[in-house]
Amino acid sequence: MKIVAICASPHRGSCYSVLNTIADRHPEVEYKLIMLGDLDLKPCRGCYACIAKGEDKCPLKDDRDLVVNEMLEADGVIFASPVYVNHISALMKSFIDRIGYESHRPRFFGKQAMVMAVCGGFGADKATGYMSDILSTFGYNVAASLELQASTKSDRERANNRKQADAAFTKLVSAIQSGARKPPSVTQV
Repeated sequence: MKIVAICASPHRGSCYSVLNTIADRHPEVEYKLIMLGDLDLKPCRGCYACIAKGEDKCPLKDDRDLVVNEMLEADGVIFASPVYVNHISALMKSFIDRIGYESHRPRFFGKQAMVMAVCGGFGADKATGYMSDILSTFGYNVAASLELQASTKSDRERANNRKQADAAFTKLVSAIQSGARKPPSVTQV
């Protein structure tokens, strides 16, 4: 089983730490962590070439396809973002914009996903809700959603975050193993 984690934090902070904890606690899973901040990802120009002519006609030549290929090869994907100003990070939004063509020609049916948002106060519910809705239009079954607080970094908080991350990851793995699919949370056209 292969799971790819896409981390949309510009640095190796709380989001990155939780994703590494998952990998450390589940050595039986082939796990790859991709840091969007380490890649060359250009912002979408809104030219519509990917929709009208196909994603291979996008004029931007960067690392987008490296990530998409990892997503296609994986059994499950974790989309993880810190919460900035009550929403996903700019890195995650930019990446979602770059693969927005998937809403028109979804290739991820049968694939399982987990969404994760790490915040210092509030907004994680909005961030996970947004990612879940978008990923459903890409064809993903969002098997698990994880909203974590990372404000005090106390030992108790870290232990609680690990427990919640393990539970969400277990849901993702179970969904992959069973092939379970929930109805999409948004209308697909």
